Amino acid sequence: MGTTLHIFKNAFEMLHDAVLIVDRQMIIRYANTSSSTLFGYATNEFAGNSIEMLVPEQLTERHQKQTAAYAQKPKPRQMNTGKRLLAYSGRT
Repeated sequence: MGTTLHIFKNAFEMLHDAVLIVDRQMIIRYANTSSSTLFGYATNEFAGNSIEMLVPEQLTERHQKQTAAYAQKPKPRQMNTGKRLLAYSGRT
C-alpha cells in the first residue's frame, strides 16, 4: 500500500492543478504543491483541517449542505464545472 500511495502523491505533485483530498468528514488529508500556490498556505498547513478553512464565512452553511448532499450520492467530478468557486486565498 505504501508504494501505491507514493506513486499517487508523486503524480499529484506533477499536476499544475490544485488537488485536495478530503475524507468523509471533509477533513483535508492531502494537498499538493499547486494547492499551496493557489491558496497561499504551506502544504503542511492543510492536513488535518476542515475544507471549510477555504470557504468564505458567508458561504459556510450553504457549503456544508452541499457537501452533506454530495455524501449521500458521491460521484467523481470537477469542482468548477458550471459553477463559480469562491475560496480564501492566503491570509487576510
